[in-house]
Amino acid sequence: MSTDGFLDFGMGVGDDEVGKKSSNFKVKDKTSYRVTFGWFSVRHEDATWHDNEAYAKDGSLTKEAMIRFAGCQRIYKKGVGQILYKGPAYAQFGKPRDCIATILIVWPTDDEGELDIEKFKKGKGWEVQRWLHGDGEKYATIKKLNKRFPLMENDLMISCPENGGEYQKMTFTPEPSNLLMKLLASEKPEAQAIAQKILADVKAVAATIHAEMARDLTIAEILEKAGGESDSPVDSKDHAAKDVDSLLEEMDI
Repeated sequence: MSTDGFLDFGMGVGDDEVGKKSSNFKVKDKTSYRVTFGWFSVRHEDATWHDNEAYAKDGSLTKEAMIRFAGCQRIYKKGVGQILYKGPAYAQFGKPRDCIATILIVWPTDDEGELDIEKFKKGKGWEVQRWLHGDGEKYATIKKLNKRFPLMENDLMISCPENGGEYQKMTFTPEPSNLLMKLLASEKPEAQAIAQKILADVKAVAATIHAEMARDLTIAEILEKAGGESDSPVDSKDHAAKDVDSLLEEMDI
């Protein structure tokens, strides 16, 4: 686990829309979504990640670019919000839970996931959203799909069954072709302009994604904001080591 409490990982070893506050991706009952994984980065041998190196001077992606995720453990404390869990001393505020995050480009579709071609061609209807969840099984399923249908080359259809929205139940199906990559590869200036608007929005969301996952606070800051109350006695067991490490140890693709 990194010293700041976050663990970043990837699958593999001037516009008024840019910088807008992103919403979290949530599915609705009986609705399908076509998405592209849009957070790209380059991982160095020292396990550090460098988003800027994922892009060439012309704005295209470099061959070293890969899809990036972030993970942490967090505790929800009423009056404070989601707190970054940084060791046993934080267990006094509750049981830490896993959080996995990435950034999705959600394309304009109907409820069955069929692309709205006219909106797509006009560069309308897409939305860049954070996807925050704590479900390792979802990640494992996507990881398996990525081996056969690389998500740098293919999109993903995410479908929610009837009555599945409350608990964010989802199924995943690969979609042939990657719409963002098609825009980036196009020689048409309009397509390039749309792609660069999308990537600029992705970069803006990436700059705040850790803060959206959890607040990095000291014990004293938490007690001050919560009025000095803790939810449970201090637990000497390091939940981060047991839970997050076991969750992530097999995530290299």
